[in-house]
Amino acid sequence: MKKTILIFAIICVSIRLPAQSPLNWTSPVVVNSSVGTDWPRVALSHSTPVVAWGDFESGKIFCRRCDAGNFGPEIQLTPDGLAATVFSLTGPDLKASGDTVYVIYVNQDATHSYLHRSFDAGVTFSDTLRIDNIGNNFLRYSSVDLLPGGNPVISYAKLDENFSNPQYVVTKSLDGGNTFSSDVPVTATLGADPCDCCPGSIIYHDGVIAVIYRNAINDVRDMRAAISHDGGNTYELGIIDNNNWIIESCPSSGGEGVIIGDSLVSVFMNGVNGNKCFVSTLNINTLQPGFEKPLFNLPNGASQNHPAIVASGDTIAAVWEQIIAGHRNILFSYSLTGASGLGAVVDTISNVLAEGFHTNPDIAYSNGTFYVVFADGGAGQIYLMKGMLYEISGVQNTSVPMPFIQVAGNPQGDAINIFSNQIVNEACSVSVYNMNGSMCWRQELKGLQHSQLLKTDRALPNGIYLVSIVAKDFSMSGRMLIAH
Repeated sequence: MKKTILIFAIICVSIRLPAQSPLNWTSPVVVNSSVGTDWPRVALSHSTPVVAWGDFESGKIFCRRCDAGNFGPEIQLTPDGLAATVFSLTGPDLKASGDTVYVIYVNQDATHSYLHRSFDAGVTFSDTLRIDNIGNNFLRYSSVDLLPGGNPVISYAKLDENFSNPQYVVTKSLDGGNTFSSDVPVTATLGADPCDCCPGSIIYHDGVIAVIYRNAINDVRDMRAAISHDGGNTYELGIIDNNNWIIESCPSSGGEGVIIGDSLVSVFMNGVNGNKCFVSTLNINTLQPGFEKPLFNLPNGASQNHPAIVASGDTIAAVWEQIIAGHRNILFSYSLTGASGLGAVVDTISNVLAEGFHTNPDIAYSNGTFYVVFADGGAGQIYLMKGMLYEISGVQNTSVPMPFIQVAGNPQGDAINIFSNQIVNEACSVSVYNMNGSMCWRQELKGLQHSQLLKTDRALPNGIYLVSIVAKDFSMSGRMLIAH
């Protein structure tokens, strides 16, 4: 009989579980001081979060920088008389590197895309700069990433004069956003038919450009990637999702990705068996797909949507919307062992707030800290939360890892594999408790390695358990689900 064991923290119909993530999460900080909660995005300038968002009704785009836990002045980027396309599916995009920050968006009548840039880490921004060279065409879903030297590379869906036949193109600047190259066709050369209601995204890493989009040929709404190894001049087709989801209506959901080594790691929603978020890998050199799996199969959980992803080396994390008991929550998962570890640790980070309509999460990472933003349309607020893998010592200016574990079960369900970020060179105990507080299993160890397999003396019934590791000077714990 197959059994799955996962660490997680959820909100159920009958009980509300506290977050048990090994991360040290700060309390939510309200980002916005004026109108607008649509499509918040976050980027880091020297590990300082800069947040951009929009307002659906007015079409205004705002930006605000958080320094030492305090937000500075709120900056309205859109000039008077210019309204941006902003709603629950799309809005501003931004990226940062060092002191350079770029914010881009499409105007409300879809005739042009615009850029604002900052060279002082988001304290001040330039006037509006036009990006596109589309003539009489229309455009949607602009996305930006950074080339070496801090130059922007941008993708968007280009539509014909009848506002149909969207195809993704790429333009780039080599002078800091002053001028942009002519559009380079991306999806049209691959015989694609991109979904016209699903935003695409662009990723640059170490000489490779990837454009992620949802295809719509014969109403098959699976995800694809266009991969370029020559600076964005030509593209090859990569299959990142092959669930064969057929639907005539608009999915209204795109995908995001990161490149780790020779793999494009993508997150996206697919509705072939209900709206679920998936993670998949694609070899960017051979264009061969790797694995594809759900981010998290949550018992009693309804639809998932709008995933976002971030990575640095083998440290990787994703956030997404999850409907639980009729409420929209923000779930978070991270791994220190690459994409395959996503889903082993899951936390409902928005459950510290009153039940609400928590949507459109985004995520950034730097120096052991994850930064997550999300919106609450009902409360009219945008929140920023920080989850820390490491505590920073101001005396020695070094990073000290906080102890934490990840837990997974083997397919037979008769063993627990514990992954720890610390080697324990002293006696410790591993205990498993049920939700009534009763100890179900215990084992004494002489120490703990980074990865250690423990045989259980019996199979535990289905349910939620707390795994606790206690040594002389510290303890580590996490929740796990056992489901046959």
